[in-house]
Amino acid sequence: FLVATDYETWQESKRFHDSSELSRELHIKFVGGGDGYSHFGTALAFAGWGYLGENKRAMRTASQIVEAMLATGAVVQIMKHVTGRQSPFKTDDTRTGRWELFPEQVKYTQNVQNYDAVPSGHIATAYSTFYVIKENYPEQKWISWIGYPAIALISEGLAGTSIHWWSDIPIGIALGHTFAEIVVRRNNKNKDSEKSTAQIVPVWREEGPIMGVSWEW
Repeated sequence: FLVATDYETWQESKRFHDSSELSRELHIKFVGGGDGYSHFGTALAFAGWGYLGENKRAMRTASQIVEAMLATGAVVQIMKHVTGRQSPFKTDDTRTGRWELFPEQVKYTQNVQNYDAVPSGHIATAYSTFYVIKENYPEQKWISWIGYPAIALISEGLAGTSIHWWSDIPIGIALGHTFAEIVVRRNNKNKDSEKSTAQIVPVWREEGPIMGVSWEW
């Protein structure tokens, strides 16, 4: 259904983009929010916070952001090279962009925008970054109130600037969510506690077995 209405939804976003100089500038800013530099910068900020404050959760969050981004980005590039869909600003003879499955790689590199609309890498990496942060800080409910609107604004920016069709967006979200969840679930099974913990453990000594206390902080 989304593909069938791609032309109409793209035109609405494009009209909004073209309505004023301020709107054009805002759309460019929205697109920048999905750029890889933004997400690597976020990971670097968490890493700095974790290192300087000796905060294990922040360090873990930084590592997971990078891991999820790299995994998501790799699959996004493979899918782009397989689907070969035109970006909206490149289309000329079809209302939803021409698709060329497995385009010749020389042609692809010479005219990338003719083949790389599906899926949206901006959205995939933006969502994976947001999801990793949200899952590592579940008690911070405000993260969702900022994250979801941010994803919506990036999506509008991509459609309004004619980089992506609206139907490219859900695929990017699905990829970002999937890989972020895999990374978070795998790495958070045995979370390092941010508080000191003590537990009784068996210890073997020359005089025989005794009970000891293990203290972690």
